[in-house]
Amino acid sequence: MIFTKLVQAYFSVQIIGTTSDIRITNAIDILRGLGNYEAWKHAVVCYYCFHIDKPDFTNLFLSFLHKLIAEIILRSFNDNNIRKTTTTYLGNLIDKIKESPKPTFCFDGEFNETVKSAIINRNATIILRILAYNNPNQTDLLPMNWEIEHIFPRTYNSIYFGNLSDNEAQKLIEHIGNLLPLEKRLNIKAGNNYFNRKKQIYLHGNDCRQPTKIAITKDFALTHNDWTIEDIEKRDAIVVEEIKKTLTTWRNEYMPQ
Repeated sequence: MIFTKLVQAYFSVQIIGTTSDIRITNAIDILRGLGNYEAWKHAVVCYYCFHIDKPDFTNLFLSFLHKLIAEIILRSFNDNNIRKTTTTYLGNLIDKIKESPKPTFCFDGEFNETVKSAIINRNATIILRILAYNNPNQTDLLPMNWEIEHIFPRTYNSIYFGNLSDNEAQKLIEHIGNLLPLEKRLNIKAGNNYFNRKKQIYLHGNDCRQPTKIAITKDFALTHNDWTIEDIEKRDAIVVEEIKKTLTTWRNEYMPQ
């Protein structure tokens, strides 16, 4: 417990407090999307301490963070067990970090139908972070108080769902294709309105003040005039392909020594 607190303190003060590269802070914020499973911080702190003096440390560190994100997601989504991944596999990784700035990962997760289902149906917090930071217009960290916004509202008129049962409709509403990150104050304002009203809230904020500063949400509002249940499943497929491409790129760009 004491060691964990020391790791958390060092992580907050030394790594976050002294890092000016937005790409690194973005990657760390993505890892925060893992929730309460913070064993990954041990690996990040270990890497920082052992390799901070290496030439080209920033690029080495960024490559490591991207690889870490990809491997944790692919392994834990396959197992449906983030705790197992962040405890079982990270211990071995930490030993390898001490030996090289390009340690070998032995997570062996693959992008398959299980991972695809996990992206669509679960794990929205970390997936939305990746999507948000993939947007080139996102030049700052996401707001601390952002929440998960349901584009099509959770409370709805059943006529919009045709022959779907209430249970099927509720599951579809929770799909990643129906979700966006949004500031808490705007999420409250958006409530259970339909998209024509929500779009105005995304773009103009509360009473035409303070619109969203989250680029992916702003861009979504600018490029959509309507939102239906058919659109949810279409965006599911788009998101899956983007996440697959991102994780594959991060894996391929990392070459262990």
